[in-house]
Amino acid sequence: MKALALVAALLVAGCTPDKYLHMAAGTGAGIVGDELLDGRGCELAIAVGLAKELVDPVFSTIDLLATSVYCLTLLKEKDYE
Repeated sequence: MKALALVAALLVAGCTPDKYLHMAAGTGAGIVGDELLDGRGCELAIAVGLAKELVDPVFSTIDLLATSVYCLTLLKEKDYE
């Protein structure tokens, strides 16, 4: 249920600046990846960001990082001792 609420909130973010849209797309892809691809949300978020940047006329590392921000959730989940 939390994932559905998050996706709905991200879809409403259509009038936000470009980087927020990249973060929303990466987070949406990450949620789908975690739910449907056995926890591969980070990989899917990176793949979506990379594919989008390869299609763009100008490759933007900042846009790729913004799309991959979903991967930061892995740092919180792991126990680094």
